Amino acid sequence: MGLSGREGDLRALAFEPNGRVLIGISLGEKPTVWRWNLDTESAAHTACEYGLSHKTVEKWTQYFPGSTYQPPCA
Repeated sequence: MGLSGREGDLRALAFEPNGRVLIGISLGEKPTVWRWNLDTESAAHTACEYGLSHKTVEKWTQYFPGSTYQPPCA
């Protein structure tokens, strides 16, 4: 029994040793490895690299709960 993933069933989960990244393997039509960054500081930096800025305190709180608001991409 697997968890529902983006492409087929999510069959395995593991954390990287630093505890900030979760790795998942899904077995759909095309087996896929998923990598979820759980570090909010790093995720905010990545969002800026891709042009996805959360310009308001409300959006920041929605996507990064518990993190102190810092204007991203400044």
